[in-house]
Parts: sequence; structure tokens; C-alpha cells
Amino acid sequence: MSHTLQLLPRDPVIARDGRPFGDAGVTRQHVLPWLLPGTLAGAVRTLLGRKAGQSFDADTIESLKSVSVHGPFPVSDGQLFLPAPGDALATADGRCVRLQPAALPQGCGTDLPAGLMPVLPPQDCGLQKYVAVPAWWSLESIAEWLCGQPDAGWLGNAERFRMAATVDERTHVRIDPESLAAEKQKLFSTQGIVVDRLLDPSGKSHPAELVCRVDSMAPDYRRILDCLDALVPVGGERRTIRFRAAEGADSGHLQCPAAIGTRMANVRPGDRIRMVLAAPALFSAGWRPGWLNSDSGRVGVVPVPDGSGILKVRLLATANQRWEAVSGWSYETRGPKKVRRLVPAGAVYFFEVLSCESLNWSNLWLQSVCDEVQDRRDGFGLALWGLQD
Repeated sequence: MSHTLQLLPRDPVIARDGRPFGDAGVTRQHVLPWLLPGTLAGAVRTLLGRKAGQSFDADTIESLKSVSVHGPFPVSDGQLFLPAPGDALATADGRCVRLQPAALPQGCGTDLPAGLMPVLPPQDCGLQKYVAVPAWWSLESIAEWLCGQPDAGWLGNAERFRMAATVDERTHVRIDPESLAAEKQKLFSTQGIVVDRLLDPSGKSHPAELVCRVDSMAPDYRRILDCLDALVPVGGERRTIRFRAAEGADSGHLQCPAAIGTRMANVRPGDRIRMVLAAPALFSAGWRPGWLNSDSGRVGVVPVPDGSGILKVRLLATANQRWEAVSGWSYETRGPKKVRRLVPAGAVYFFEVLSCESLNWSNLWLQSVCDEVQDRRDGFGLALWGLQD
């Protein structure tokens, strides 16, 4: 059973990156541009365990790890915002250009794995310098992009987009408890990401909150989620966010747009589609999903929710940025987690459909496509689906 939670940030959130800080002699702490899914999943599960009065023994930990947490995503001015797709570039005159798999001219080559095509801008764009698009797109804009509908002046509507979260940096000193004076050489700084206000491309500030989806089969946890309203520490320094059960229109933000469901319902074998990652993904084969396990890693069956049908695809091309790292501290093993490589949010995979038997595309919206079940429950690899022009 799914529950949608509203997250109302009270403080800038500290989501540290992997660089040393503190005892290593480093006096400046750095943050990631956005909360990783595992950070939120840990906060939600800890909250559920405490609300249920559990002791966090081995059985309880396994029960809590079975709770799926997907998010967080920002909501601003009543609109859900999702990461910008990696196949979108902006030109100097404000046009939005779509990258597409394309064959290279005769005599040109790449070092891509056999059979994969490069992604290129349209030929009529010519040689020019492209710039990055805004970091966050409204759900309406994402739906239009995935359906291939945006017009030439599309990027000019600032209300549809939000920039990356701003960073709040604070300088601290360590106080001697006896003299109540600052200790020498104990000056340090911390950073937090401001997630309760986001800027649009014009520089105007908009209030924002976060939203996430929690799935649990345990009756005790479902009862807690039904009427949840609590302040929860998330990230470093116990910065707090208010978690509460979403009601009314707020509970429908994470549902598949009707336009996507309608257009994708017409997909047949031989058609070309796109998969856009709305959350960083963990794959056993690095940048390539492990479920692409046939035809030299190009063909496979997409993991879909039970009862949603079968989707078999052939990989044609991919557009993504360099890998990101995730690690952290495990409260289960009382030790550091191993560093793992993430495919960043916004990465796009271009597929040819080989089979889509009895497929319900709406059930695939914002569902994880990671290889491992636990990574899916932790909210990594949430996917959006659309057509390829």
C-alpha cells in the first residue's frame, strides 16, 4: 500500500559528500546538490521504528528495510518538479534541443561498445555552443518533453522551471566549556542545501516543500503513515524536516500524467522509447543495467512491478554524465558502507521495444529499475518513460 508524505523543511539540510571532514584536519564540509534517496529512506525507516516502539534488533531491521521509500522531489507553487532530462540542451538563443541516437558520417567512429550509437543534436542546429538547462522541470514540462511536444520558445516560461538548490554556508567555532571562549584553531564551516525555497531561471524565489512515496505491507507501519505528523532529523547535525501524511491534491503529485499513459499505451514492438532516470541509479554493470544480459549487454527485460506485464527492450544509445559516488555509515553493521558508483539522475536510455505484453505503462512511472531489490526499496533508479522522436 502506498502513502504520499509531505516534507516541510525547517532548516537547510546537510547532505554531505564523501570528502573528509573534522578529524581528518579538513575544516570545510561540502554538501551534495540534492538529498540522495538512501538518506531519506533511512530517516523514514528510523521514524517508523521509533513510532512503533521497536528495539531495532535484527528482525526489526529486516522488517524496516522492506519498506520502500521513493523520493524526495520538490513541489513549488502546487507543481511537482523532476530532474532535467539529460537529452536536453539549450542554445544561446533560448531554444531547447533534443539529443537523439544517430549514425555518424562515413569514415567517423567512436569508442562506444559495439552496436551502440552516439547521441547528437539535430543536423540543422549546426556547430554552436550549448548550455545546460534548468536543473528542475515541472511535471507538465517533463510530460510534454517525453511526448515530444515542446515548442521553440518553451524554455522562456520561467514558471515551469527551477534552478538547483542554493547552498547555505555557515562558519562555526568550538567553544571551550570552561572558559566559554572560542578555542584556537577550531574554526570550521558547514554547508546545507536550502530546499524550502527554489529560484526560477529569472531569479525569482518560490516557496517549496518536498514529497515522497512510502510503500509498506506491515499493518503497524501503515497505521503510523495514515496519520503521520512529526519533526524528523534528516542528514547531518540533526537538521529537521516536518513529515506529515499528504491529503487531497498533495497526495497525487507522484502519479503518472494522463498524457504519458495515453501516448505510451500505443507503443508496439519495434517502436523506440526513452527511459529517463528521476533518481540516481545503482546498476551491477556500472552505467549499464544488469538486466540487459543478452546480445552482449544490449537486450533484456525491464524489472516492472508485479502484475504490470512484460517489457523486453534493446539498448540503442545512452546520454548521461560522469558517475557519482555514494557511501556513508551503516547503523546496521556499525561501520562504513562501501563506496558505490551511481548513474546520475537525468540519464537517458534509448531503447527499441522488442515485447510489451499486457504492459500497464502507468504502473512503471517513478518505479525503480535497479538490479537489486534493496536498491529499489531504497529509492534509487526511479524511472520516467516516454517516446523517442
